[in-house]
Amino acid sequence: AVWPRHSVGTFPAFGVQFPAHSKSMAPKQGVKRGRRSMGGQQPKQPPTKKIYEDSNMAGVREAVGKASNITDAVKQMLLACLATSLGVPSAERHETQASVVSMIREVIGSVTSQLQDAVADEKAKVSDAECHKEQLEAALGQAEEAQCQADEVVLAKDTALADAATAVTVAKEALFECQEAQKNKDGALVQAKQRETEIQKALAEDLPAIIDGTSASYQGVLDLLQDVSLDASLTSALPKTCSKAVSERSQFDTMVLDQLRSILVGKE
Repeated sequence: AVWPRHSVGTFPAFGVQFPAHSKSMAPKQGVKRGRRSMGGQQPKQPPTKKIYEDSNMAGVREAVGKASNITDAVKQMLLACLATSLGVPSAERHETQASVVSMIREVIGSVTSQLQDAVADEKAKVSDAECHKEQLEAALGQAEEAQCQADEVVLAKDTALADAATAVTVAKEALFECQEAQKNKDGALVQAKQRETEIQKALAEDLPAIIDGTSASYQGVLDLLQDVSLDASLTSALPKTCSKAVSERSQFDTMVLDQLRSILVGKE
């Protein structure tokens, strides 16, 4: 509806007071308003002003709807008066319409300030987020560098451990070889001591018994000389010499027994 130029009443919520008709202008009783005696002709009605709403009104409505510093009732009033005030050219607005436009301007200014504050807050949040992001990226870089260094340390320790394991394996093999060699040496030593004992027995008991003629068993003595290349004449003469009685032995027999003693002594 179009705001009339002479509306009666006030709008205390906005401090707007509408002009009231004076009593002197009240129509006389029994006389119809808007009629005058003009020779029976109806008076011409003033042309009604066309109220239009352009595309910018939608933005204004949205801004008023976003206002947070006014009540819903005030919003509804401003939205209801939007087309009939802001839609009228400024030169043709009466006082009430101009007041509504001024209130709408203040509301839009308040909304603009709120939006600017919100934008500033979001920018501050973005700045804080970017700063935090930079800190996180720096911490991530340090963590990655520390991880890289730790990986290098682990790799070096793994390499050292592998080298140590290889060295232990080699040492075990060498120890095993040494132990086997020692066993062989111990076996050879035992055999040598045993052979030495047998040779000493042959010199102390067996050979004297053969020389004295109390025993003709010479095979044990020959077994002790298996690793010695004996002269063929000694080998063939020894059985005959040993089987002879002492009184029957010749100088050759004595030489055979002496040679056998010398060989046994050399084997000690």
